[in-house]
Amino acid sequence: MAKRGVYFTCGGTGGHIYPAIAVAQVLASEVDPLGILFLGSSDRIDGNTIRRYGFPFLPIMASRGGILELGVGFFRAFNRMIRERPLVVVATGGKVTFPVGLAAWLLRIPLIVLEQNRIAGRTNRILALLAAKVVVAFEGTIGVRGGKVVVWGNPVRRHFVSDAWLPAIVEAFSGSPVMLVFGGSQGANEVNQRVSKWYGAIFAAGYRIVHILGPKAYESAGFQGEFEWIKSDAGEHIGVVVPYAEGMDVLYRLATVVVSRAGATTIAELQAFNKPAVLIPFPYAKDDHQRANADVMLARKMAVVIQESELDCDRLLAAVGELRSVEMVTCSNPTAAERVADLVRKGGRL
Repeated sequence: MAKRGVYFTCGGTGGHIYPAIAVAQVLASEVDPLGILFLGSSDRIDGNTIRRYGFPFLPIMASRGGILELGVGFFRAFNRMIRERPLVVVATGGKVTFPVGLAAWLLRIPLIVLEQNRIAGRTNRILALLAAKVVVAFEGTIGVRGGKVVVWGNPVRRHFVSDAWLPAIVEAFSGSPVMLVFGGSQGANEVNQRVSKWYGAIFAAGYRIVHILGPKAYESAGFQGEFEWIKSDAGEHIGVVVPYAEGMDVLYRLATVVVSRAGATTIAELQAFNKPAVLIPFPYAKDDHQRANADVMLARKMAVVIQESELDCDRLLAAVGELRSVEMVTCSNPTAAERVADLVRKGGRL
């Protein structure tokens, strides 16, 4: 196999970034690894996250994706590709991936599209027309179809970057039931605001709380440092609030139950770590894809779904109670990252 490298391009959310990192980790673990380069937006979490995982990153445009930015992104990607001629380009969605995918197609470089959601994103619907293969997470994914589509699941990272504060949290809460609450890489303001009022009730129901607010919400709440303890009126540590977490593998293992949005990467990780969840789909997601993602988990009896408009403390605790009697069955595809990596090695051809 020629060592011409592999390009990954992903939008500025964890749902797009982490599946790409999962595949890159498989390729990078080989004895003779391919050269890897990520292309993404210049104003979101892309670069910092990808560099933390040890991969090079080239910002090519801002995430807003106006005509001028798309043009600049296209020419930057095209010029880089015409010099290096990567073996394959892997796109996972987001506006920034369109100019990269278009450049790959024009240069006859095989394009592999990864669609994580039950309803395909708009950019991926377009790139799917140019792709050699389209890898989807769910059977019957809406918006992409045809012989080039394969259903392999959503790649999950082999290795997670750790956080310095994790050992203290694990030591404090090991042996206790733990409710892990988060809204995805961008946070979830409405869910955060409601849950933060229910810490006492959640503790009274028997749970310690690990609440990932998101960096902006954490700062807006006046918190500083790596984490803040949640204390009872008596001063007991009943939970912890953090701005962000990379070491989600540790937190999933610590958690008894998860309360989260219904992003595709979150769902894949819940399956991989076999965790019951209360899912609160983001009601303003494009094409309402989080509700469709959540419906898949609901059908598999792995979650209780609460619409954001119906979320209150009693409903949340009742949902958690329902999950106590659920027998979890692992149904994720643990080979998704390996299968996509193998497709990359074959130049996008099965």
